[in-house]
This record gives sequence, structure tokens and C-alpha cells, in this order.
Amino acid sequence: HGPRDPDMSDIAWKLAGLQSDSALAAALGDFRAQLEFDRRIAMLSNFNGAGDNARLNNITTYAFLHDAAASEAAFEALPAATTPLQTLQRDGTHAFARVLLGKPDLIIEKGKMFNDALAKLGGQGPVIMRRQFWPIAAYALAMKGDFKGAHALVDRTPVDCDQCLRARGGIDTLEKNWSGAEYWYARAARHAPSPPFAWSDWGRMLVAKGDADAAIAKLEIAHANGPRYADPLVWWGEALMLKHRSDLAISKFEEANAIAPNWPLLHRKWGEALSFLGRKDEAAEQFAMARSLDG
Repeated sequence: HGPRDPDMSDIAWKLAGLQSDSALAAALGDFRAQLEFDRRIAMLSNFNGAGDNARLNNITTYAFLHDAAASEAAFEALPAATTPLQTLQRDGTHAFARVLLGKPDLIIEKGKMFNDALAKLGGQGPVIMRRQFWPIAAYALAMKGDFKGAHALVDRTPVDCDQCLRARGGIDTLEKNWSGAEYWYARAARHAPSPPFAWSDWGRMLVAKGDADAAIAKLEIAHANGPRYADPLVWWGEALMLKHRSDLAISKFEEANAIAPNWPLLHRKWGEALSFLGRKDEAAEQFAMARSLDG
């Protein structure tokens, strides 16, 4: 946002600022802000495909907000691809979004096609494969219970890669290998300490383990680093429920709902907290909302 570099056009400089704002918002878990920056990019000239990329971002941005309907609508709204690379980008983004939404089948089904297409991209293909595709595909395998396949694939990814470290932690979490998950999340948090994601994943793992106090300690860091990121608030609410403080958990769910109102899990957990407090009518409303969002 400083003075325009004299060798850049006005439109290139304006887009560069908005793209940087979008990327920074995403890095801090502020996906509502990312949607707004990408909307503004898409309204400008499609310089170097900036508008196309902004619309493509919406597929995963809505998925990070746990809004399955909006994510699918963003994918369906894309114009027909005109090149094999465009097809790869769109199908890959869609498959990644589906994993974020808890639906791993698409990325597994198309895994060979993605690998083959990436191998044809020259020097950048293997980099994308190892750092972007394989960690997500490995986690998808773990979601389906194929832990042997998941470990074999994630072990081929680099360890100077935040997403790769977090995928290792996520696989160990699904396998209930708590010490392994702790090790990988600690490495991920050291590798990228200022975004909220490793801390949030670590906190969620500790909730699954049943260690509420340790979970809250990690989730406090995640929330401080990304106050507009809904996930730590929900896992924090779960941790409070483990401590039999559903009264305090409700405020966390309310805060998360202001960010990610179309998240089915959030409404189920909110309903559980209300049920524990004997507020059955309000709980029924939350459970009904969860069912409607599950489709």
C-alpha cells in the first residue's frame, strides 16, 4: 500500500494490493475478509487472470467457513474451463474444499488423475504435488481409515512445509496416536507460529484426547492469532463442555456463529451444550439447524 512502483501499471498495482490483503486475511483465518477482498478483485479487470483466481479462491474460502452449499455454488458458478491447466486447478480446488468439508471421496477418486496431470507441469509439478496435493490426499486417506496409505503418502512430503506437518498431526489424531500428533503439531507451531492453524489443530487434538485444560491453552493462542477464525472457538467450547461448563461454552458457540453461521457441527455442539443446561427447546432449534445444513 505504499507508493506505486513506476514500472507497474495502475491496475497491476491495485490488484497486487488487494491480492496481498486477500492472502494475509487467509493466513490469519479471516475468511470473511478474504471473500470481500476477492469480491473486489473480481470486479476489476481480469488482468493476468486475477478475477478468475479470486473466484476460484471462493470455493475453498467458503469451505474454510464450513459452508458447503456456498462452496459448491462457487464451483458451479465458474465458467467452463478452456485449458487442461484450468480444469486441473478447478477440479483440484474443488476436491480440496470437499476434504475441508469432511468429504474425502473426490480427492481419492481422482488421485491418479491429479498426480498424472501435475507430473506434466514441468518443474513446478512435483513441488505442487509434494507440498499441496499429497498432504491433503494423505489426510483424506486417513479420514477413510486407510492409515497405512496415509502415512506412506504423507511421509513423502517435506518437513519445511506447514501444511505437510499439520497433515502428519491430523493423521495421527485420527489414529488416536496422541504422542505422534503432539510431536507434529509442536513442529508445525514452531515452523509457523503466527497463523492460528497449527495451534487450533493442536487444541482440537487435545479435546479429542480429553485434555481440556491443555486444549484451552493452545486454543487461546489460536484465537489471539486469528480472532476471526471460527474453528478455535468451537473446539474451545467443546473443551469447556468437557469441564462441565456448558454455560461458558455457549458464548464460544455464539461467537463462532457470528463468523461461520452455516457450520453444521457448530450447531450440533451448541445444541448439546443447551441440552446439558436443560434448555431443550433452544437445543432442538440448533439440532434442526444442523440437520438443515447437512442437507
